Amino acid sequence: MKKRLMNKNLLMIAVVLGTVFGLNAQNIMKKKEIKQTAGRDVLGTFAPEFAHLNDDILFGEVWNRQDELSLHDRSLVTVLSLMAQGLTDSSLQYHLQSAKANGVTRQEISEIITHAAFYCGWPKAWAVFRMAKDVWGGINSRREKNLRNPPIIPLAILTMHTQNTLSDKVIRHRWMQRMGDQ
Repeated sequence: MKKRLMNKNLLMIAVVLGTVFGLNAQNIMKKKEIKQTAGRDVLGTFAPEFAHLNDDILFGEVWNRQDELSLHDRSLVTVLSLMAQGLTDSSLQYHLQSAKANGVTRQEISEIITHAAFYCGWPKAWAVFRMAKDVWGGINSRREKNLRNPPIIPLAILTMHTQNTLSDKVIRHRWMQRMGDQ
């Protein structure tokens, strides 16, 4: 009886939030179920017990205990755990993408990595920031953009020393776009 009343109250709150903020009440009440098959896909025949533990226990049970800890918070804990270990491989990339999908904002991840840098290490924070920046996007300055995409060849040189092929036109077009963005 008490649980039914609590669910009814939560639904009422969700409806009010939906009315005020344009949110869908059903989506608020619904939990996202985590389903993972990477263990079986990659290691199924080589290490079937590990695949089972990865897919069914870690992701199937632990990640789905959202009443105890939200996916948002689990993602933050996981990213920081990988950062503390210095693991900046595809698993960190996957968990950064999952964190974003689970509602972690650019500001949150930035603040948490900054805070953890003092405990885990500055170089580890730099490595995680590079990966997080790719996930959340964020070319913040013209200088950064120019470092990533320097002009290929000045337009005058392109005009004087190239034939008028399609690839030359594409190069000129890209160069003009980059110069226009500055």
